[in-house]
Amino acid sequence: MVPGKRGLNAFTHTALAQKLKEQGVTNVILAGTVTSICIDSTARTAVELGFNVTILSDCTSSRTPFEQTFYCEEVFPLYARVCDSKTFIKHWREHG
Repeated sequence: MVPGKRGLNAFTHTALAQKLKEQGVTNVILAGTVTSICIDSTARTAVELGFNVTILSDCTSSRTPFEQTFYCEEVFPLYARVCDSKTFIKHWREHG
């Protein structure tokens, strides 16, 4: 548990980055809501902090279908890997 999140970004006002780095974590996989705000701001910060970011397109949600598609197809690929959960699980099982 990492207490302190009060805003849109999971890294702001928390020790999340420090705790991840202490554990040697280099990859961050994101799921949650709202794609265009919380997921986007958390993912961008993670990239800026040096983490590799994967966003699970079918494990995030937006206010509209258009917004979800737009972010997953046009915005996130600019700085992160985007895939669905089945693809991610398959890759993880094969490559650990």
